[in-house]
Amino acid sequence: MFGSQSEAEAFDLQTLPSEITALQYLLDSETNSNFDPDGINSHFDGSLEKVLNLITTHGYANAWPETFGEFHGSELSVAMDSARGGYFPEIPAEYPSIAWYTNKDHTRNYEAQISRYLYWALTSNRGAQDYPDRFGEIKEEWRLNTADLVAAEDPEVTEILNNPDYSIPQILPDGNYQGFEIEITDLECDT
Repeated sequence: MFGSQSEAEAFDLQTLPSEITALQYLLDSETNSNFDPDGINSHFDGSLEKVLNLITTHGYANAWPETFGEFHGSELSVAMDSARGGYFPEIPAEYPSIAWYTNKDHTRNYEAQISRYLYWALTSNRGAQDYPDRFGEIKEEWRLNTADLVAAEDPEVTEILNNPDYSIPQILPDGNYQGFEIEITDLECDT
């Protein structure tokens, strides 16, 4: 996480240990730890998308590539192609009118479009996008901002998200966590 764009640009990725194989760029200005969907929102907390992207791209997509793989032909890509109104390896000049996922970010290749689609579908399915004025903020890219809309309009992704075999969290992070006590003891090992 960087405090500013200039700080991020000045950071040398080569200084990171070689064991780090996945990174997610996040600016302080993209986060909002006091986000309250029922209150006055200065902006949506973008860390939800960034952290979820790490988990889905480097976790779920590797654990279940046939389902969550970020490639044409995975179950998730098939669902995304339905949401976009067809298979588009490149961003189309215009999406079909039936599309409910219409990301026009030309810096996102097909694989990155899948990750973004999963973010929208999962967070909408779990209620993160369902609050006053949110639809107006996101409708140019995503039109199913409630769990009911996702269930009604996108049954393919709903089936994936609600499949208990994948253990996808059912509750959104809210910053309020109840910890538990653990006891650490010394272990004796035969060497």
